[in-house]
Amino acid sequence: MDSPLDSPQNTLRHSTIPTISTSSFTDPDTSPKQINRGYTLPAPGSPKRGYKKPAKPREFAKSAKKRQSVLALANCHADIQAMLDAWSMVTGEVKAEADPVPVDVLAAIETTTKTIQSVKNYSMFKEDLSDESLSKIRAAALEVLEMISNLEKDHRDDDTDDSSSEDGHIYKESNYRSLDSQREILKKYLIIVEDCLLFDDKNIYPNVSYLRTSTDDERKGNDAPITPPLSPGHPNSDWVDPDHFGDNKIARYHAFLEAHRPSKSKQAADYIPLPDPLRRSKRPFGFIDKIHDDTSRTYRATENLKFFMAASKFRFDIKYDDINVTEVVKLTNTGKAHLEKILEIFCEKAMQELISTGSYKQYPLSRVSSMYVHDASSNSQIQLQKAKLAAINSEELASAVKAKLFVQSNSSGEDSS
Repeated sequence: MDSPLDSPQNTLRHSTIPTISTSSFTDPDTSPKQINRGYTLPAPGSPKRGYKKPAKPREFAKSAKKRQSVLALANCHADIQAMLDAWSMVTGEVKAEADPVPVDVLAAIETTTKTIQSVKNYSMFKEDLSDESLSKIRAAALEVLEMISNLEKDHRDDDTDDSSSEDGHIYKESNYRSLDSQREILKKYLIIVEDCLLFDDKNIYPNVSYLRTSTDDERKGNDAPITPPLSPGHPNSDWVDPDHFGDNKIARYHAFLEAHRPSKSKQAADYIPLPDPLRRSKRPFGFIDKIHDDTSRTYRATENLKFFMAASKFRFDIKYDDINVTEVVKLTNTGKAHLEKILEIFCEKAMQELISTGSYKQYPLSRVSSMYVHDASSNSQIQLQKAKLAAINSEELASAVKAKLFVQSNSSGEDSS
């Protein structure tokens, strides 16, 4: 007797689903034709009826990696700029000619260490980075770390008790001239990072460098009488006269933004000087504290610029067409052109409104000082008008008294005669 395993055709798995069979007679001369109305199980290996192939999963990994790369690049630029400010590498030479420039050793160590870490993070996302370039960056970074270690040991204040400082050691202050050798090591490191990692494509970044200064020829070509403000909020109105800057429109826009610069712009977040005229308007919009003050937010500079464009569109009814804010943050030539376009559209509209209303003549330092200055000027104008009226009245009274006395004197003279 055969077992059920020897006859698979009798198992339930390979049995067919019963079908409904009917006979149809279309022609009496022909034999009846059987029509099957039902379904049978598919043959082994064939796709099931009604089966849909799963959709291709969305490729989040590639887009996420691209976003992380852009963020790492932005952090790298920000940390390098902070390091340059801590070491006074750009403006220290000029300032040191007049007065000694102090350098905070602890801030210099922290910013330099953070810059090295940011460069390392961005190098991990740089796919076209060669092994030779990576080895150069690592060798230069090791030299900088050794310099930082020696700097930390030399400027550690051993006279103070370590127990008095809960957070660590106390360091002595230094000055600009005493750190010349350390700055030379940092310059070599930055040159290697720029050539191998940041500005390696010379077609996109021609003559771009953090340490590059303008030559005399470039100064003559781009020279414009830009008058820096005497203090934050100083009423510098040179931008009102377009003939003052000639054909250099960017210089005029720079003077306009400097005239409306907030008092704490150095500590402010990216692109905060741009929304400042919006905050001073009757319909303030565009400055959101939760976004602009959150330094850990992804694409902070990009989001700030986007919100500024939206705010200026709402406030001045202007549009920015074909503007890529990501290119602006990446510091590319395309981004530079887009940023100049944004400045031109916004500054022209804002200057036109301020000139037409005459509000540029009373630039306030803040809302409170604006109210105070407005009230003080109003009171002074009222007092001046009262004084003028009083003077006019006194002059009229004096002339009337003088005329009356003259008449009386004449009449008395006639009587005596």
